Amino acid sequence: MNGSALIEFKVLKIDFLKLLTEEEKQAVQHFKQNIYEPNQLFKKERELKMLNMELKQSKEDILNICFEEKDKYHKKFGNTIRDFIERECVEQLFNYYSQGIPETKEFQFTMNLYVVILVGGRRLLVAEVDKTTKNITYTIF
Repeated sequence: MNGSALIEFKVLKIDFLKLLTEEEKQAVQHFKQNIYEPNQLFKKERELKMLNMELKQSKEDILNICFEEKDKYHKKFGNTIRDFIERECVEQLFNYYSQGIPETKEFQFTMNLYVVILVGGRRLLVAEVDKTTKNITYTIF
């Protein structure tokens, strides 16, 4: 056997990521008061977030993105994407691994564990998790 992979896929929508600066938030509030169609405001806010997401290039930039206050699900694991991976994704992956893997040493030895997250529709974050130490190695695409 050449090896196997256990992969947990996640999607973090851009709407739930805190990507706007204080100045940009104020600009959005200004639009909110002066534009009558809510759809236009939503598009402008989303465009700003997408632009800011494009500027996030390094692993640390991506891992340190915070969740919006309105995102109650991800916030319960912590503020950042890194917190979410370490406290939710890795634990979930290990639950799958421990419950559903046959007890052969060969199979367990060749098993690789990954969390793959599409971040804001702009970046692909791959976290490779060491089975014994739970250390995480991150790669951004």
